[in-house]
Amino acid sequence: MIFKHFILILIISFLSACSSGDPDLEKQPSDIIEVTDGSDNTTDEDSPEVQLRECSSAHEMVGQTGELSTLAHSVSGTATILNDCTIEITNFNYDGGGIIVEVYAGINENYHPPIGFAISDNIFGTRYENQTFTVQLPENKTLDDLNGISIWCSDVGVSFGDSLFN
Repeated sequence: MIFKHFILILIISFLSACSSGDPDLEKQPSDIIEVTDGSDNTTDEDSPEVQLRECSSAHEMVGQTGELSTLAHSVSGTATILNDCTIEITNFNYDGGGIIVEVYAGINENYHPPIGFAISDNIFGTRYENQTFTVQLPENKTLDDLNGISIWCSDVGVSFGDSLFN
């Protein structure tokens, strides 16, 4: 009985740790992430210069979209597969909370590794309000390795919002 209580306390502490944190921390986007606010008057400070690699658009999933569910931390947005290695989330919202929070890809809502895998750097601490967020698949992954994405708290394996593409 004591062991069950210990496990329950451990699970609760992991979940609360993932839902707490300082959303005012600032993180720098990686060189495979592009963030814009969707307006035409962004400055270099608002939208860092990002080099996205070129990819073909031959895969049958190109053009598929999905609406992110809102499970935690105000996550929402529309994910679109732009080409064989690029996914764009428009009207992206996230309050910056969590621990280690990354955009993850997976199959049939399974975002746990080894099925699920990160396609962004840690975005914890960065607020997004109706922004465009662009990520690219790692070079060793293809669209055949996914059919959905999640805003994923990888420390405890919790989705803050996810969607299957269709």
